[in-house]
Amino acid sequence: MHPTTITPEEVIDIICQFYELDVCRLTKRIPETNRHYRSAPYAKGRQFFAYWMRKNTLLSYKKIGEYLDMQHHTTLVHSFFQVSDEMNLYPCYKNEIFTLNQMIQNKENNLVAA
Repeated sequence: MHPTTITPEEVIDIICQFYELDVCRLTKRIPETNRHYRSAPYAKGRQFFAYWMRKNTLLSYKKIGEYLDMQHHTTLVHSFFQVSDEMNLYPCYKNEIFTLNQMIQNKENNLVAA
């Protein structure tokens, strides 16, 4: 892990841009009855955020969860391992994660250069 200059909010923006998601819907707790907000693309975005933040920052699962309005850190632990497992099982998913990592790294490089 290297010290990162990118903020969690910037990571969220990149994820939302990549998956074409609404930032508010990604970062706010949604009632169980509203399944549209809990769709697979949003779950994938949240999972990647938890994975990336845990791999690249010193933030605890609890602190990461605050950015997603999640109360239970166990959901984030599950997300971390879910992304890790799927990267090992599915080459296309690994490529997707690689692309997201590159987007974040490019943003970070632009911040450092500025």
